[in-house]
Amino acid sequence: MRNDRTMIRFAVFRPIRLERIVFAAVLILAAGTSNLRSLVWWNLHPVGQKFSDQAWLEVGSWCVTMLLVLWLLIREGSLPEYLRSWRRQPLLIMFLAICAASVLWSVNPLVTAFRVVVLLSATLIAAYIGMRCKPAQLLDYLAWFCAIVVVSSAYMALADPLLGKQRIYGPDVWRGIFWNKNHLGLVAALCSAVLLLRIIDLRSAPGRFASVLFVPVYLLALVAVFKSRSGTGGLTALILHALVLLTILWTSFESRMRRPHYLLLLVGGALIVATALANIELIFGVFNKDLRLSGRTVLWSYLLQDVIPSHLVLGQGFGALWGDPGFRALAAVPLGMVPVIGDNGFMDILLGVGAVGLAAFMLMYLAAWQRSIGWLVREKTVAGCFPLLVMAFSLLANLGFSLLTEIEVLVWGLIVALLFDTSAEFRAPVALTQMPESRRG
Repeated sequence: MRNDRTMIRFAVFRPIRLERIVFAAVLILAAGTSNLRSLVWWNLHPVGQKFSDQAWLEVGSWCVTMLLVLWLLIREGSLPEYLRSWRRQPLLIMFLAICAASVLWSVNPLVTAFRVVVLLSATLIAAYIGMRCKPAQLLDYLAWFCAIVVVSSAYMALADPLLGKQRIYGPDVWRGIFWNKNHLGLVAALCSAVLLLRIIDLRSAPGRFASVLFVPVYLLALVAVFKSRSGTGGLTALILHALVLLTILWTSFESRMRRPHYLLLLVGGALIVATALANIELIFGVFNKDLRLSGRTVLWSYLLQDVIPSHLVLGQGFGALWGDPGFRALAAVPLGMVPVIGDNGFMDILLGVGAVGLAAFMLMYLAAWQRSIGWLVREKTVAGCFPLLVMAFSLLANLGFSLLTEIEVLVWGLIVALLFDTSAEFRAPVALTQMPESRRG
């Protein structure tokens, strides 16, 4: 009898343990592969006229992760529901279809094909993660990822200054594990806000212990923002922290607030924005920026006047332009520098898939904003602002940098995961591991 009970317990728990291990592998592979091209030792554009070894490694990593996700879907019996869930995402499907079809008119079909494979893989995997995890779980996973990124970047800057510091901007400017200081500044800004949310979220006993561990990492993230000397990163960190503070105040007084209070806040917010715009040069100066945004406005003017009009409707192919070394060399003549990205995530989408593709993206993007705000209103908790925090970062980071689909796809994956998460009716059998034993099997 005792052996029979042991066998029954083994039969019940072994599949769950294995699935959790595989899911952990999916999270690690997805997070790591999403950031490969943003790392200091990886090629930013691994595909030009031919595939490089790094491009094959990236594609291979995505394929392995996709196979693991497929195994989980089959093992859980949730593949039909996963496929049905895509019916609730017509705007996302439309944008993906335009990106994939752009191979047909791309100025560099090989680059576009590579970028489409990366985009589709990241999207399919992020959709599964979003269906499986609630936002609070996703916040926890992202907090651990942020801790790894912050500690690794600080270690790289201090232990290997030749790689970890970008000396062309100054003798002690950090870029950490990333190719550019602005990338570190923005990612560290997101990490600081995510870690702050995780520290505040004290709803469970394990959460309290982890929150204590995250406090020094949170402070280190703020140090990384400062040491990156990224004005964009500093401003983003300030706004994200303000969003967390406003959420704390709103959740504390929401039950007593009425319509006049919201109207008063709306008017106050409009006055703050108007004052900021009237003193924009002073604000930029605080963050070591001028109105030319370190030459970004010159680049954008060139793209809008000389490049985009020739392929305004459908674009030049998803991701094709910056992957073409010939174009980068040609653009260097009027600009006086060699551009490698458009320094604006929305403009890079316009370059790739034109006005049609950008319109499709914006419809999907606005839907993600609507669901994120709706999630906060529904949850009425500080941690409930996590989807909105991600959306705010995606906007701020991509106004002066390219963190949507150009350099890496982590931010894109977070948007997709939250898009599925905040509208999902299905939760994969993660909850099964939390059930009493009498209800399992």
